Amino acid sequence: MTRVRRWRGWAVQADLPPEPETVERELGKASLAYNVARARLADLWADVKDGPEVALKRELWARLLERVYGSAVDDDELFFQHTYLTVVAKTMALRVVGAELPRADDLLSGRPFRDAGIEGAVESDFFDWVLAAEGAEDLIARIGRHVWRFRLGEVEHDVLKTLYESLIDPEQRHELGEYYTPDWLAMKMCEHVIERPLEQRVLDPACGAGTFLFHAARRLLEAASEANMSNREAIERCCRQVIGLDVHPVAILIARVTYLLALGEERLTQRDKPRISVPVYLGDSVQWNTEGFLAEREVLIEVPDGPLLHFPAAVAEQPDRFDGVIQAMLEFSGQDAPADGLRNWLRRDVGLDEKDEAVIVSTYEHLRQLRGAGRNHIWGYVARNLSRPVWLASQGQKADVVIGNPPWLAYRFMSSETQRRFRKECQDRGIWAGGKMATHQDLSAYFYARCVELYLRPNGAIALLMPYAALNRRQFEGFRKGRFGGFRAQSYAMVRFTEAWAFDETVQPLFPVPSCMLVAKPNETGPLPKTVLAASGRLPKRDATLEEAEKALTWRSVPWPEAAELAGGSPYRERFRQGATFVPRMLCVVE
Repeated sequence: MTRVRRWRGWAVQADLPPEPETVERELGKASLAYNVARARLADLWADVKDGPEVALKRELWARLLERVYGSAVDDDELFFQHTYLTVVAKTMALRVVGAELPRADDLLSGRPFRDAGIEGAVESDFFDWVLAAEGAEDLIARIGRHVWRFRLGEVEHDVLKTLYESLIDPEQRHELGEYYTPDWLAMKMCEHVIERPLEQRVLDPACGAGTFLFHAARRLLEAASEANMSNREAIERCCRQVIGLDVHPVAILIARVTYLLALGEERLTQRDKPRISVPVYLGDSVQWNTEGFLAEREVLIEVPDGPLLHFPAAVAEQPDRFDGVIQAMLEFSGQDAPADGLRNWLRRDVGLDEKDEAVIVSTYEHLRQLRGAGRNHIWGYVARNLSRPVWLASQGQKADVVIGNPPWLAYRFMSSETQRRFRKECQDRGIWAGGKMATHQDLSAYFYARCVELYLRPNGAIALLMPYAALNRRQFEGFRKGRFGGFRAQSYAMVRFTEAWAFDETVQPLFPVPSCMLVAKPNETGPLPKTVLAASGRLPKRDATLEEAEKALTWRSVPWPEAAELAGGSPYRERFRQGATFVPRMLCVVE
C-alpha cells in the first residue's frame, strides 16, 4: 500500500524506490519540488547577491565553469539549478549514512558526516551562499524532506546523474561537451578493464557524476565479500584504490554522494566501519592551474580581482602537509595575526626550505587581505581540492587503471584564451591538426594524452570513451600514432592502442554523436589493431541495465575503420591544384 504524507498542505508519496525515473519525477525539472525551490532561490539571491562573500562565491563558481566548458558560462538559472542540486545531493548523502536531518548550516557544511567519521563527503562550498539569506532554513528543510522519502539503501544506479540531466537542458549539455555515461556501459567497461579489483588502483580523471566510480567501487566490494574481507578492510581498501577527479564543482559533490551510495547504507552503518575520507576531488586533471616540470608542480589559484595564491610543490604534493598548512593559514588570518606567527609555526612544525617558506608567507599575506575585504572563507575548500591532482601525479600515487569519459569540448566552443592554450598544448604533443580541421578538434584527445603523462603507471591500462572520429578522422591522426610529445613539450608519453569498441549512430539512445572506447598500454608503440568490436542494435532506454543492454545489442568484430576525410568532403578534391582565391585574403579568412 502506498503511503502518503502531508507537509505544509502538500500531499506527497512516501517510501519511494530509488529508481532514476522516480527521482526525476519527484525532484527533476518538471517536479513541484524543484519549481517551488527555484522560485524561492531567486528571491533569496536577490536579497544577498551584493554581499562580498556571496559575490565572490558566485564568481569563483563561474570561473571554474569556464575552466570546465572553455568559455564563460554564468547565468542565474544554472546557478540556482546547481544550488538546488547541492542541497539534494547533500541530503541524499546524509540519508545513506543513517543520520537525521540537521539544521541547514550543519547540513551544508557537512558536520554530521564528520561526526560520523566521514571526511571529504560534504563540506562548505560555493553554494552555501544561501545561508546568508533570511528564510534559507525553511527552504533547505523543505527540500530535505522531499529527498528523505527515498529508500536509498536499495540504490543500484547513479541516480543523481539522472537528476542532473533532467535539470540541465540537452542542447546546453551538447554545446558544453557534457555526455554522461549510462550505467550499463560504465559497468561493462569496469568489468572488462579492471581485472584484479582488490589489487589495482583505479582513477577516473573526469568522473562527472561518479558513474564509473560507482561501478568500480561495487566491483571491488563484491570481490572483497568473496574473499571474506572484513567490512573495515573492504571500505579502507576501496577508499585507497578507487579515486575520482573533476573540475566541475557540482559534479564533484554528486560524485561524492554516488561514492557513498556505492559503499552502501549497510556497510556505512556497521559498527566496524572505519573513519574514511571520500577520495573524490575537485581538481583540474590536465593541471592548467599548475606550473613547473612534471616531477615538481606548483599550484596557482587565481583570485578574481585579487592576488595569485601560490603553493610550492613541496606542500602541494603531500595532502596531509597541505591540509595542515592551509588550515594554519586560515586560523592565523582569522586572528589577523602577523606573518611572523605563521613563519615560526612553519619552521617548528613543517620544515620548508627558505624559498618555499617565503612563498607560503607571501600567500598568507594575500589571505589576510582577502579576509579584511570579507572574501576569505572559501579559500580552504578551493585550495585543498585543487592541489589533489598534483599529489595523484606523484610516482607513488599513480593508477593501474585510468578509466572514464573525458570532456568532448569542441574547439569552436572554447574562448579565445582557452583555444590559444589548447592549441599550443596539442602542438607540443603532435596531436594538433590545425587548418580547416581546427574547429573539429575537441578536448578528448589531449585529455587522453595528458592522463597517460600524469597518472598512469608504466604497466597500467587506460580506457576512455571517445568520439567515433578518434578511430579514423583526420583531426585525430596525430593522436592515433600514440606518441605524445616532442622537443617543445616538457614531457613525453607513448601508448599502444590494444582494442576498441565502436558505437555508430545506430546505437541509440546513447550519446548525441557516434562514440568508441579505446584501450591502450603505456610505454609501448605499435600499429593499430586490425579490428574493432562494433555494437549494433537499439537499446530499450538510455538507463538500461547491463542485462537489458546485452540482450538488445549485437557485437561483432569488424575491420578498423579506414582513415576518412570529414563528412561532405568532395571526391574531386585531389584533382584541384587551387581553389577560389580571395583578395585581400585577410578580409575573408579568420582564425
